[in-house]
Amino acid sequence: MHGVVRFYVLASAVVLILLSGLVIYLTRQDGLQHVVEAAETQNIVLAQSLANSVWPQISPYVTMVGQADGDTLRSRWETELIDQLMRSAASNLPVLKIKVYNLAGTTVYSSDLAQIGADKRDHPAFIAAAREGRVQSKYSFRERFLSFDGPVADRHVVESYLPIRLSGDSGGAFGPEIDGVFEIYADVTANMAHEESKIFRLLAILAIVFAVSYAVLFLVARSASKVIGRQYSELESKAAELEQALKAQVEYNDLHREFVAMASHEFRTPLTIIDGAAQSITRKIETHPTDKIHKRCSEIRQAVMRMTGLIDSTLSAEQLELGKVRMEPQPIDLPNLLTQVRDRQQRISPSYRLTLDLQDLPAEIEGDPQLLEQVFANLLSNAVKYSADCQEVKITGTRDGGQAVVKVRDCGIGVSPDELPRLFQCYFRARTSIGVAGTGIGLHIVKRFVEMHGGTVSADSIKGAGSVFTVRLPIRLGQERRQPAGEQNAVAAAA
Repeated sequence: MHGVVRFYVLASAVVLILLSGLVIYLTRQDGLQHVVEAAETQNIVLAQSLANSVWPQISPYVTMVGQADGDTLRSRWETELIDQLMRSAASNLPVLKIKVYNLAGTTVYSSDLAQIGADKRDHPAFIAAAREGRVQSKYSFRERFLSFDGPVADRHVVESYLPIRLSGDSGGAFGPEIDGVFEIYADVTANMAHEESKIFRLLAILAIVFAVSYAVLFLVARSASKVIGRQYSELESKAAELEQALKAQVEYNDLHREFVAMASHEFRTPLTIIDGAAQSITRKIETHPTDKIHKRCSEIRQAVMRMTGLIDSTLSAEQLELGKVRMEPQPIDLPNLLTQVRDRQQRISPSYRLTLDLQDLPAEIEGDPQLLEQVFANLLSNAVKYSADCQEVKITGTRDGGQAVVKVRDCGIGVSPDELPRLFQCYFRARTSIGVAGTGIGLHIVKRFVEMHGGTVSADSIKGAGSVFTVRLPIRLGQERRQPAGEQNAVAAAA
């Protein structure tokens, strides 16, 4: 068994266990939140009912006692009255316990009589209810609990601290001022049992789904392992063949360069002699003044120039193969060049809508027409290639001071902001270009050719909403760029 299958068995098992645990945990938390919210709503309704029906009878006593000890409070007849009222109100409801606090934090009443007199003034939930008027609820599991009906065991409980509002509003619990605090313990054991049963059903479904997925993916991984093994063997064989081919190519290139150098030397030597002889005849023309000699000398020199040009062309081909391009500046009808590039691309991509707006573009600039044609052909080709769903590209041209500005706008797949700074690097391809044919060289060539003209190119893009490429070219080249001085390294093809 290939290593990828062993890795899959272990990794997928860990992932499935973790994923199952996460799903169960999130489902339980969601169910628990639902139970707490439902219980809190029930406790709020009960608190409002108690505030309207019971609180007017016990309010004078609760507010009067202030801070008092438990024995004193338990001995008061009002405590028995409150207990009767609370038991009556909580009957037939899933309520285990009720407490009543005054604003001093004293437990004036509890259905668990032993808790009467306890001081809760520093309790965070009491402070939130009594000082800020906010309802505070929390869930807990109690192994033993003393309820209205006596001791109970293994209960899921939601306890809520609820502010009592009466003053200033005949609606009872909706008044603006807080007179006291109820603490109500709701029994949610049945609700939690229902949520647990849902979790068990979900766990069973997940187990079935994961088992089927695991089996299918295992078969896929095993098949992939066989394919990888076979491809690895083929790759080793191809690598050996490629190494031999590379050696042969290196030898061929060396021989070719040696041939070109030798041919250049061998051609130049006799041509230099011929040129020297022609110049000698020209210098002696005063002593041998005949039209025939002048004509022959002129023919010799013209032949020398033609042969020298042929040699230079041969050497230029070698330079082009090595990735060197010479810039040949001349006046260019830029709108016409862009129109030709658009028309050619339109013929290639008839289903696309390629629009031109060049009214504000300078009619003529200085530059190399072949290089600039390749710049805009690359940009337009890319715009079409990466706009399969939109199929609309706009080319606009304007003038900005001494610069011609051309924008190529598409509404295609776009590029992520973090990838824009690397977009013009050689061989770089954005994540959004996965599945689209290309080499990652074209935009690098665009940048190099534009910079050869003293211009700039930039890109603005929004992932999923298209891109805008802006080319800025000087209308008039600087003196250092007007002459084809020096060779500019660049790649002669784009994709």
